[in-house]
Amino acid sequence: MATTKNFRINTRKLRLSALLTISLILVAACASYPPLERASSVDAERFKGSWYVIANIPYFAERNKVASKTTYRHRKGNLYDDIFEARDGSFDKEPKKIVGKVKSLNNDNTVWRSTFYWIFRFKFSVVHMDPDHQMMLLGHESRKYGWVMARSKQIADEDYKRALKIFDERGYNTDLFSKVPQLPEQLGQPGFQSSEE
Repeated sequence: MATTKNFRINTRKLRLSALLTISLILVAACASYPPLERASSVDAERFKGSWYVIANIPYFAERNKVASKTTYRHRKGNLYDDIFEARDGSFDKEPKKIVGKVKSLNNDNTVWRSTFYWIFRFKFSVVHMDPDHQMMLLGHESRKYGWVMARSKQIADEDYKRALKIFDERGYNTDLFSKVPQLPEQLGQPGFQSSEE
């Protein structure tokens, strides 16, 4: 009986800890930040397809990844599949894939919400979209998350500098950005993420 009682107590504690953690995440998500300037509008038809992650502010889910890309595949209405693929630190490793959903939250298609595993939700904005829809910048109002995305695995240095300038104008600390290796020869090069970080 004592064992059963202790198990029940521990289960209650575990549930309370989980609820507290979720509550803290929700409070952080609802925190007030200065408005983030967004692109004027995004053509949803041209938004879909594959985008390579040229650079980001590294965080736990994408830190030390190589050959990472996201593919947006239309489902219906304003709902799309959000397919993220990457390799863990080496081009020799098999790519890993996770599939979620992403939904446009406004008529201009400049605010989106990704959902993974039914409970993990993340709202992001299209900070900038170039007229040809070949490069886009994604961000979050906290300025803790940001991505430089492109249709190709490499972009010109001047385009990357221009991307960082736009983030800087939006209130970002651009020193936090690191490039993501998309080609084996980029591993270990200055400015690129590595498995040692």
